[in-house]
Amino acid sequence: MPPFDNSISVKVLMENVMDPAADGVWEPVGTIYTKDGAFEKVPANDDEWNAVKAKAITLVETGNLLLLPSRSAGNEEWIKLTLAMIEQSKRVIKTVEAHDKDGLFNTGADLYESCVNCHKRFDPAIRDAK
Repeated sequence: MPPFDNSISVKVLMENVMDPAADGVWEPVGTIYTKDGAFEKVPANDDEWNAVKAKAITLVETGNLLLLPSRSAGNEEWIKLTLAMIEQSKRVIKTVEAHDKDGLFNTGADLYESCVNCHKRFDPAIRDAK
C-alpha cells in the first residue's frame, strides 16, 4: 500500500469535509414554513443539481478515506457503517442525476439515518447521551 498521509484526524475530516458535503445534500430540498405559508425548496437548474451531485460524490470519497486501514483499524462495524453511508451517497447521486426532488428528499433521509447510526455507535457525545 502507498504511504497514505492520514495525519488529519477523523474528527477534523468529519468537520471540514464530510459535514459540509452532507449539508450540501440535505439543505437544497425540503419544505420551508414561514408566516406567509409553505414553499418547496428544490434545486432550480442543472448547476444547482450538479452542486448536490458533487457533494454526494465527496461523501463517497470521504467514506473511502474512512476505510483506510489506519482509520478503520479493521473494525468490522466501522467498515459496515461506512459502506452503508457510501451506498446511500451513491443512491443520492442517481437521484440527483434524475432530477428527482422527492427522491432526493427520501435518499437524503436514508443518508441521514446511515450517518446517525454510525454516530450513535462511534461518537461518544451522541452514544452517551441520556
